[in-house]
Amino acid sequence: MTHVVEDWIAIGIQVILVLSVNMVSGYARQLSLGQAAFAGIGAYTSALLVVRWHVSFWLACPLSILLSAAVGAVLGAPVLRAVRYYVPVMTLTLNIFIFQLMRLGRLIGEPVGLGRIPRPQLFDSVLSPHMYLGLVVGAIACCLLVDWAFRRSRLGKRLVEIEEDREDGCLRKRHAAVYVALVISVAMAGLAGSLFAHFAAFISPFDFDVETSLFVLAVATFGGLGCLPGVLISVVGLGLLLEHFRDLTPYRFWFVGVVFLLASLGWPWVHQRRRSQDAGAK
Repeated sequence: MTHVVEDWIAIGIQVILVLSVNMVSGYARQLSLGQAAFAGIGAYTSALLVVRWHVSFWLACPLSILLSAAVGAVLGAPVLRAVRYYVPVMTLTLNIFIFQLMRLGRLIGEPVGLGRIPRPQLFDSVLSPHMYLGLVVGAIACCLLVDWAFRRSRLGKRLVEIEEDREDGCLRKRHAAVYVALVISVAMAGLAGSLFAHFAAFISPFDFDVETSLFVLAVATFGGLGCLPGVLISVVGLGLLLEHFRDLTPYRFWFVGVVFLLASLGWPWVHQRRRSQDAGAK
């Protein structure tokens, strides 16, 4: 029974990470090729605060989210100046840089990773797997609430309404909306990283490499970027498949290649999802 609960915890954390990708790549339509980097920032920040400085998880987790969001806010600032293709290049470059920084081991002392990360405690009691699953579900609910609020906000609506309007004023408004979506996205990724670190108890740079970022983006693309129900079905369905058939895990990057190939060829599933999203927003 515990094994089943832990499987759902892992899937739930993946849901948060895929929701973060959908925020920037689905709604803002800016491909994030390094989302795992922001999850890595959240994971290592939370783990180091708890392991090295004995900070409570309930403080370390929000701080890891804030740091991830701050990094995204600073590096994403050129979006406001309408630098074309900046987000894909920035996220990919950051992922490579963060991965190499983690492997140096200068900050954590161990290039292979960081271990002995404790589970959160509540009233001096370590959270059981069932309680940790409840924590993850609560985090998913918060992310869905933020997603819902953003899509119905002025900024969220601008991403759709201004898509076809090329006037300078409208474009500036859209760039501002993209910037906010990016910051929200990286904050969600930081949350996913923090939860993953305290669930896995050991994290390594390879948990947050570029291949992980591409897989998460492929999962969101498979469900239909910008379509929340499709994205949720995709991540839960594929998560269950990989958890129950672990022999398929080494082949998951075949899935990445096939999805990106179909998307580049104008896969109607993806584009139909986007059209339905646009129609619903209007």
